[in-house]
Amino acid sequence: MEAKQKHPNLKLTCIDCCNTQLEIMVKESPARSGRPPCSGHCCKRHLKINFKEIGWDWVVEPKEFDAFICKGKCKKADDDFSSTHALMQSLLRLQGNKVPYPCCVPGNSDDLIYCTTTTKHHPN
Repeated sequence: MEAKQKHPNLKLTCIDCCNTQLEIMVKESPARSGRPPCSGHCCKRHLKINFKEIGWDWVVEPKEFDAFICKGKCKKADDDFSSTHALMQSLLRLQGNKVPYPCCVPGNSDDLIYCTTTTKHHPN
């Protein structure tokens, strides 16, 4: 028994069917609006952190995570995404110091759940 071809790339075949019904709705995703590449303003970039590479081999899972990093210039040093660090960078740049442009910091972040190992032995 084969599913009706509502989607040209989807084919379901039932082997040993027992009057079980399966319905899968496939919705075409809309085309993404292409965001222009970072052109000087503050842009979020991927920053993969591999625990083993930074010497944290006691972290079992996940092996890595995306910490993200900002690239580019913030609109101004006192916007909602700034930090005290960004403000200090702005002040140093105004004085002619060769420090990087300040960048934004996240307003919030998700928790990172991880599993670790321990070398302690716990007797039963």
